[in-house]
Amino acid sequence: MAAKSIDVSELFHQQRELNAEQVRISQELALVNQKILYVLTNAVIESARVRGDAPAMRAIAQGRAKLPGKRRSWFERGESLKLIRRVARRAMRPAQVVHAVMDAKGYSKTLSAEDKKRAESALHQAVIIAVKAGKLARNEEGFVRVKA
Repeated sequence: MAAKSIDVSELFHQQRELNAEQVRISQELALVNQKILYVLTNAVIESARVRGDAPAMRAIAQGRAKLPGKRRSWFERGESLKLIRRVARRAMRPAQVVHAVMDAKGYSKTLSAEDKKRAESALHQAVIIAVKAGKLARNEEGFVRVKA
């Protein structure tokens, strides 16, 4: 019995180390992404300056310029509905459905707070659309479930 507890504690220790390394790598990735955006922004600015495009320069200065790589797609086409239908077998509040889908997708623990809010917002919209499309049924108390 003692040997099993030692093995389990070693596995937990290894898990903690790997989680710490994952966090470090995520931070490095975020830093690299910021550097890429900085380089792309400078390229857009330089391109507008060379062309002499005054409206584009004003848009860049005011922070309204379109930069590549800004949009994030949280789910593949139809994936959110599949996950919602898998999770909402019983009547649940829409927020419970969103949290369950976030857990199923693995976004609960891996996303930053800002990205997590965006993904949750996208899921709330998916629930609303599924109710309107008749894929989910909403009862008088506001709970939703998969339509039978």
